Amino acid sequence: MIGLRTKLALSTVVVGLSVGVLPTVQGYRAKREATISTFTDSARELCRDYAAQLAQLDGDLGSIHSRPILERLSKEDDVLSVLVLDPMGGIITDGTQRKFAAGERPNHDQTTFEASRVGQVVTRIDAGLLHVASPITSDKDRHGSLYMVLALSRPNAVAEKQLIIATGDLLSLMIAGVLVIWVLTTRLTAPLQNMSATLEKVAAGDYKVHVPVRSDDELGRLAGAINSIAATTKSSTVARRYLDEVLQSMADALFVVDTEANIVTVNRATLDLLGYTERQLVDQPVSRICSDEGYELTGSRLQRLLGTETKQDYELSYRSKRGDQIPISFSGSPIHNERGEVVGYVCIGKDISERKRAEQEREELHDALLQTSRKAGMAEVATGVLHNVGNVLNSVNMSASVVSDTVRQSRLSGLQKAVQMLTEQGEDMSKFFEDRGHQFTQYLEHLATQLADEQDQVLTELTSLTSNIDHIKDIIGMQQSYSKVSGVTEPVDLEALIDEALRLSSGSLEKQDVRVTRKIRPMPKIMTDKLKVLQIVVNLISNATDAMRDSAKPSILTVELRSDDSCEEQGTAQIVIGDTGIGIESANLARIFTHGFTTKVDGHGFGLHSAANGAMELGGSLSADSDGPSKGARFTLTIPMVMAEVRV
Repeated sequence: MIGLRTKLALSTVVVGLSVGVLPTVQGYRAKREATISTFTDSARELCRDYAAQLAQLDGDLGSIHSRPILERLSKEDDVLSVLVLDPMGGIITDGTQRKFAAGERPNHDQTTFEASRVGQVVTRIDAGLLHVASPITSDKDRHGSLYMVLALSRPNAVAEKQLIIATGDLLSLMIAGVLVIWVLTTRLTAPLQNMSATLEKVAAGDYKVHVPVRSDDELGRLAGAINSIAATTKSSTVARRYLDEVLQSMADALFVVDTEANIVTVNRATLDLLGYTERQLVDQPVSRICSDEGYELTGSRLQRLLGTETKQDYELSYRSKRGDQIPISFSGSPIHNERGEVVGYVCIGKDISERKRAEQEREELHDALLQTSRKAGMAEVATGVLHNVGNVLNSVNMSASVVSDTVRQSRLSGLQKAVQMLTEQGEDMSKFFEDRGHQFTQYLEHLATQLADEQDQVLTELTSLTSNIDHIKDIIGMQQSYSKVSGVTEPVDLEALIDEALRLSSGSLEKQDVRVTRKIRPMPKIMTDKLKVLQIVVNLISNATDAMRDSAKPSILTVELRSDDSCEEQGTAQIVIGDTGIGIESANLARIFTHGFTTKVDGHGFGLHSAANGAMELGGSLSADSDGPSKGARFTLTIPMVMAEVRV
């Protein structure tokens, strides 16, 4: 394994080569180009000067006078070949003194042609040689061209020397850098190795280690951070172990999932409930054990269910290893990271199998009671009738009790005693009247008055008893007129129906001294189920009467019949039953029509539920409204106004 010092030294070499080689190569190229450019300029001047000297011969280029000029030129440094050419390119004089190998003599045609064309000095570098040509012209005529070939070895040597110097400098800097890095890393590796060993111990579970902090630089801060990590890891590990123990000891099933709904951890209660091992569940999708209304509990469904807030008492189903469906009360909460992002969910499930079984048994019992109630004719109208009959029977009972008590406590025994007293006198009757006749007469008069009062009281109670019995006959007769099967649609006069509902409820209304206020808007007959509407209205009147029993306010029942023509297809008829009773709390308004919900001590909780279902069967609705406790309540029955056909 390569150590830190070696890595840093190699890194220095690589960086040095990467950074230094390119500038060195570029410097070499720039130096060579500059040297060759200077050399080319000098060659141009040299060729131009000698061409001017040859031009002074006035066109006598092949004479003996041109030979010395060419000899001087051929002796110049770096000059390899010198030619004097006529205007057509033919060689007039060859002043070349240096030998060329066979086939290496430069071709002068291209360069001299270009010089002749442009009328000035032309240079060309080819195969490592510098070609220079200059026209030889006097004031009037062009006599030919001077052509030279020069070697580029001298400017190349200058550039190569510069390259060698730059390369040496680069290597010296890299060696010095490697040495400096080696020295510095030698001082750094010791504390770093100590820190590395400390972290390995922390990873192995040894949280008692400590790195000495000898400076306040980066190494010192790193050592302090490692010590802090060790302390934090120790506390978090202890807290995690404690939390794990708490989770494992929970009686309810708990599992933690990530955002993709894969199980991260489960507690012992989950394993016991479902029959799995921890290895069989961890990293598995939660849909393996949990479903929501028959749908698999995927990540997206779990996100829609929980979102970013806690959800409690939501009913889901667990699926055990054997395939059994276990109903649970589900509570879940998202897990957020430091940035507030949801990174997972913690879910708790409480087995509610027993509660579900109890609810099912209660539902079955309730259904049985409802069926029994229906079979026995215990509909709401019958209930109202029996209630009213019961109230009247109470009056009958009271009248009978009064008559019975009056007869039992009658003063007739006093008359019997008086007769017995007279019988006992025998022949002394005259003497008895002489002595006690006045007192006896007063007693008889008083006794006669009492017996007359008793007679009046008995007659009054008998009259009331007869009236109540007749009332019972009327109630039973009215109920019998509605003993037809419900579900029959017929023309119904809602005003007359309200009157009949009030008559059916008259007993309880009179007993509680309820004052009825009517607000009736005349309207034509409508087609509806008369018995069902009557059942609902009687039920609402009965509930309103009960609500006013414990109210301190005067008992006022408001019955309102109105219509609403705002619907596009057809209007609606509304029967509103209002009271001045105990009112309804706002929290109960949303549950008041729920099956089994009641605020009465002896209530069964299906009267309003049945009434609401009946309203829906009629194609309408039943709603409740209240301003709060002790402020009364209003129930509105809304039914479609399907007009009855009027026959003429």
